[in-house]
Formats: sequence, structure tokens, C-alpha cells
Amino acid sequence: MNLDFEKKLKDPYYLPSRGEVLSEIEKDDLSSLRPSDVWYEIITQELIQWLASHFSAYTSSNDIIKILEIGSWQGRLAHFLKQSLLELYDNLFEVRAIDNNNQSWQKQLPIVEDSDMNEAISSYESNIIIVSWLTPHPDNILPKWFMDSRLRNPHISPQEENNMTSIWNKAKDGHDITYNRRQTPSVMEYILIWPISQSWDLEQTHGYKRWVRWDSPYIPINPPIREKDWFIRNKLDIPTINVLNCIGSNDDKRRNSEVYSFTRIK
Repeated sequence: MNLDFEKKLKDPYYLPSRGEVLSEIEKDDLSSLRPSDVWYEIITQELIQWLASHFSAYTSSNDIIKILEIGSWQGRLAHFLKQSLLELYDNLFEVRAIDNNNQSWQKQLPIVEDSDMNEAISSYESNIIIVSWLTPHPDNILPKWFMDSRLRNPHISPQEENNMTSIWNKAKDGHDITYNRRQTPSVMEYILIWPISQSWDLEQTHGYKRWVRWDSPYIPINPPIREKDWFIRNKLDIPTINVLNCIGSNDDKRRNSEVYSFTRIK
């Protein structure tokens, strides 16, 4: 086990290359790495470079473009993206990050602000929203009773967490975590970085009917809800590496995230 590399990954100021991470995965050296150590997405040099390149489409703007990362965890994506955009485009972009999950074992970078997601999107007048891995039970929209249980026991067993999540799934009935972004006039684009199969609500977020079985094909809704709000969806060719690669979840060590851009067309 390469303990030195695992230690590097846990350092929020460390930005590895994609090749370096894949090399370690090939050695099977990251089997003890947990999602709680680095969150679900491993932020790499390539991910930052490709995102910065994607935002070049906004460089013709006469106004400062405000980017907000929500659920930012340690804040390394926002931290390194801010550095990259500053080097490439001077002060054209403003980058902020929020996360309201302040657990004592979580090491955050100074860029992370403690704020509610919905309040921040509106009050910051954000133009671009980035989310990397809101899990199937995202902390920033879970009910208080769930979060209280997590805080009392941060090492809750998977079975207990699955039971609570199942109860909440039955109660939520189609909660759309992207609705408030489309309804905020300042938002021109929001980006989701995670596997489509992990979407909190597949129908509301991506425009597909829910599957009956986990391996059933997705059925498109026509028109999808996002188009009613004047947003179109595009899959971006951006390389990603999530922690599930490292721990071999579902017997698939090559399971990457997907990057989707939802852009306002009106």
C-alpha cells in the first residue's frame, strides 16, 4: 500500500495529475482510501484545466463572471479553479465555494464558506454553479433528523445509512435539486460532475424516467423539465476520476464520473 500517496491525496493543497492517480490505481494501492478522506471526486490537474478551458466561452463578457461551487467539501476544486482562471484570464472570474457540513474531521481550505446552498445561489447572484458529487443522500438537502444522526455518529454503518436514506427517498417524492438554479435569473449555466446513475432524481435532473431495475435502460421524457425552464443539457468531454475507482466499488475500477453542462438558452 502506498501510504505516501494516500497521505498526499488527503492534503487539500495537493493537485495530482490524472496519470499519477491511474498509476496508483493500477497498483491497487488505494484500497483503504475512503470517500470521506477526499470526497467522491479526485480533483486532478486535467479536470481543472478542462473546466478552465470550458469557461473561456465567457471571456467576451464585460462583467465579472461569478462561479459558485456548492457542496465543496474541502474546497480543492474551487481553490485550484480560481488559481487557474486567474492565471489565464486575470480577474474576469470570481470563484467562491460553500459547504454547510462542518464536521470536525473535515479539513477545509480558506475558500470554503459556511452557507446554505439555496440562500447562497440567490444572494451571491451566481452566474455559474458547479456541483461535484452530491451523493444519493446529499447532505445539503437531507432532513434535520438525518443530519442529527450523522453528527451523533459520523461512522454510521452503511446498513443504517441505507435504511435512513430509504425512508427519506419514500418521503421526498421527486425532489429536484437543480430547480432553484434554473429559477435564479443570474444563473447562466450549472455543471454536474458525477455518474448519471447517482443522480438524486433522474427524472427531474436529467429528463429520464426512473428505472424499474438498476440495469434497465433510461427512458427519455419529451420534453424534459429543464427545457420548460429554457435550459439545454450537453455532456462535456472532461476526464474525471472518482474514489469508487480506487476502492473498486461494484467490481468496476474504471468507473468515472460524467460531466454535464446545463446552459440557459433564453
